[in-house]
Amino acid sequence: MFELNPYHLPYATPLHVLMMLGTALLAYGIGQVACRQKQQQLKQQLQQLQQQLAKRRQQPVVPLIQNEQTGSNDLEEILGITIAVKYMLQQNGIHTFSQLGQVSTWTIQLLVTEHGPVNYLYDPATWPAQARLAADNRWHDLRTYQEQLRRGALTDLIM
Repeated sequence: MFELNPYHLPYATPLHVLMMLGTALLAYGIGQVACRQKQQQLKQQLQQLQQQLAKRRQQPVVPLIQNEQTGSNDLEEILGITIAVKYMLQQNGIHTFSQLGQVSTWTIQLLVTEHGPVNYLYDPATWPAQARLAADNRWHDLRTYQEQLRRGALTDLIM
């Protein structure tokens, strides 16, 4: 009858080694094909992203607010706006407190998200409310609100 255990054969060990080697080579070949396919997919995605970035760079920066003259307001008075953020806002047409006060919080969040991974200590959603206080020359109220923000005692937005 047929023996299920091939170890009694004199060449059983080399056969097992050959089977394992063949399996390893087959797995290596399949892995190589899968890696090449994934590499091609990633190259295509990279090319698409580079094309999108090139299109974005070619588009002119359109100011968000075009009606108002630029003023000499210092946007750095707003808690959380640094020199880099001020420059980004100015590139998008926001130069004064009243202009910043007119922009929706959603638009501010969109601008912040589009212009890179920057960590903000204070929520950019509070910038329009702070700007409205500064535009109305309510400096005492602005400083009080900023102190609340610094302490983390976030209350409802003023206005």
